[in-house]
Amino acid sequence: MKKTVKVLLCLSASFLMSTAVFAEKIELYALDGRSLFVDEGQVEIYTAEGMGWYIDKPVTMYAQDGRTIVIPADKVEAYKNVGWFLKEELDGNDSIAQPDSTDSSVTVTPDTDTSSPAKDETIFVKYTDGTVVKVPTEHLKMYEALGWVKADGSSSTTVTMYNSDGVAKEVPADEVEKYKLAGWVTTAPAGEYVTLYYHDGTTKEVLKSSVESYKAQGWYSAYDEAVYAYAAFGDGGENPGAVALLENKKYELAFNTVQDAVDKIENTESEYVSMLYYLRSTVTDTWREAANSPLGFINYWFNEKDGKRIIVFEYRNISNSRIQSFRINFDICDKDGNVIETNSGSYFVNNLQMTPCEKKRVAWIIKSGEEAASIKNLKVNEVVFSDGTSWRASN
Repeated sequence: MKKTVKVLLCLSASFLMSTAVFAEKIELYALDGRSLFVDEGQVEIYTAEGMGWYIDKPVTMYAQDGRTIVIPADKVEAYKNVGWFLKEELDGNDSIAQPDSTDSSVTVTPDTDTSSPAKDETIFVKYTDGTVVKVPTEHLKMYEALGWVKADGSSSTTVTMYNSDGVAKEVPADEVEKYKLAGWVTTAPAGEYVTLYYHDGTTKEVLKSSVESYKAQGWYSAYDEAVYAYAAFGDGGENPGAVALLENKKYELAFNTVQDAVDKIENTESEYVSMLYYLRSTVTDTWREAANSPLGFINYWFNEKDGKRIIVFEYRNISNSRIQSFRINFDICDKDGNVIETNSGSYFVNNLQMTPCEKKRVAWIIKSGEEAASIKNLKVNEVVFSDGTSWRASN
């Protein structure tokens, strides 16, 4: 086992030292003035509905009462249809109220509805693209007419803020000012940005200077790299990787951790696919050696079928060959641990056609009925492979 861990650690060192190659960058824009550069292949992901990023720069539009609003460029005509203007239209239209150059305030005609909330009250509204802004409550009806809806409250509305290292954090909208006092800003700091990946497919644009701090949190410069690292070594916290699980003899958990990773990138041409296959083989080889059997026991439970009491076993084929049949022995105990079916005999299941790494369940009717509570002395006696060869347990 120690040799296995050393091999895995050497593999880890080799891929962590690799240098990422970045594709051409495309500049995207957000409604709050932020911009970022992403790989050309990531543009569709960032500009998907609800993500809040756009290829074209957002447009500022103006209302007759002097208010302004920033919208996606493809919404201009829709806003014109409900009374908003572009800057060039504003400059040539005397009927639109414009702020006096000597007074920075804008006079707004009071709402004639005496039931309207006080004008210093605000509310969060959300657009279909996921954009959230805080507006005067008195303007809610106008925003709703344009397709905005009330957000679920300030506690569920977040704003992306950045510290001086470019580390991003989602902050509740009503705590933005508090974070600003601590040095956080709403615009990403200038500098070279790179794309990092998490094992679940999440991506993040971070300053190149903060890459190492993100890698310490499980982020990597390539998705397949992140998937492999998580499978092998976990996240450094509550989720251990296959190496630690093997050390703790949690073989089925180790297998599932690696198999989940294989399923994510198996159809790619990544070098990490072959590394995952090697890691999976290491898991099954280690499990087979510990169990001294081509079958890895996973679990058992009692059940009912057609009015009869049965026992169900769950096994995984941890050999390198297809298994056709196997034979096991086990004793059944009551709730106090006393054997109530002594020398239960040899239970045999045939025609399995169980491929390497495959998991299957098999069941037998038992005589002890409801008194059956547990088993002991479980042993695989014989395994017959589809090629005609067999394995027998030593006495």
